[in-house]
Amino acid sequence: SGELHGPPAHCSYRRELLVEAGGFPEDMRAGEDTVVNNLLFALGYRAYRAQEVTLVHRSRCERPARLVAHHFGRGRAMGRILRDDRRSGRLGLRRLVRIWLIRYLPRRLRLTSASVAGYGDPELRARYDRVRPLVIAGAVAAWAGIWTELLLRRAGGSSG
Repeated sequence: SGELHGPPAHCSYRRELLVEAGGFPEDMRAGEDTVVNNLLFALGYRAYRAQEVTLVHRSRCERPARLVAHHFGRGRAMGRILRDDRRSGRLGLRRLVRIWLIRYLPRRLRLTSASVAGYGDPELRARYDRVRPLVIAGAVAAWAGIWTELLLRRAGGSSG
């Protein structure tokens, strides 16, 4: 348990803070929580991880193609957030390229592996080792979605 160093990926909200942030953006199907988390963090609010809380992610991605499509869509949502951050001046081009083009994939895969290893559960580690190709495929799909969104918009295309 303890304070997180950045906006959380998953969280619960105190209603008054969510209202203060303006709620979730209605025009976003994916990434709306990321926008709110980043805004609340920028406003000075902090997030805490409670060790006794267990997060369970139920996925409908039962086939590899669905998994890849899902993560590609999530990546496109992140690309829209990054594009808005670029327009507002919150994100410089150098940082965008360094973090989201060059470092994203190796960092995401390293952090995922470290999180699994951190649990110290040999059975979980063995299961993770079996599905690692799917983890890599999802991360690559998200990365491709980010850059598809950024490059389509830059070229004047639509985000569909």
